[in-house]
Amino acid sequence: MSIIVGCPIRNRKWTLLKYLEAIYNIDYPKKDLLICFLVNDSTDGTLKYLNSLDFRQYNLAIVKEKNYNFESCERELGRNTDKFLHFAQVRNDWISLFKDIPNVTHVFSIDSDVLVPKNSLRKLLKNNVDICSALVINSDKKNGYGKDITNIFNFSKERECYENLMEYPKKSLFECDVTGSCILYTKKVIDSIQYQAHPLGEDFGFCCASHQRGFKVWVDTTIETKHVMKKEDLGRIF
Repeated sequence: MSIIVGCPIRNRKWTLLKYLEAIYNIDYPKKDLLICFLVNDSTDGTLKYLNSLDFRQYNLAIVKEKNYNFESCERELGRNTDKFLHFAQVRNDWISLFKDIPNVTHVFSIDSDVLVPKNSLRKLLKNNVDICSALVINSDKKNGYGKDITNIFNFSKERECYENLMEYPKKSLFECDVTGSCILYTKKVIDSIQYQAHPLGEDFGFCCASHQRGFKVWVDTTIETKHVMKKEDLGRIF
């Protein structure tokens, strides 16, 4: 069994040391992990830094560059605009780098600003579901566990929109409509669907397409990640 670990990455040299340390510390045999990054439109030396590293302890390492000349945009500013729709293309191009590699059973997609705990992969695998994410807090001001902006969304039929779950089951595995940022999915998922452009982001398009193909989407809040949203967070977290 081989598991892909990585993400598309852009101008994240400043997080890479801690990000890769977290991946290195994952409690799972490195011979069964395949590292994969798609560097896109980076100007900060991300590609050079990745190419300078020794990944020989892993089964395989893929570091590729593809530049799209997409304008940089902040997620919050880009939502509901055309600028935000290209992220699905980048994700699908990343998947194409490993989609035909034999014996891959899972993909552990970890955004480059998310630091995973060492037991994250084993716990996600133990859930034995096709799509499952860890908990990621997406706010600077933490209001206390269970009251934060999260990577968990459900669709409200009453309001006809997606709502962020700021109150959620603690230390629990439960089904949701949309999640992302730090997500494990089985190979049969990406053999069945692609990331889709969506005004709210590629994770919404991916989860909507998953539901349409009969896959359930889960989140495990027993797995809490660290979210490095800006450079100052490195000092706060460490």
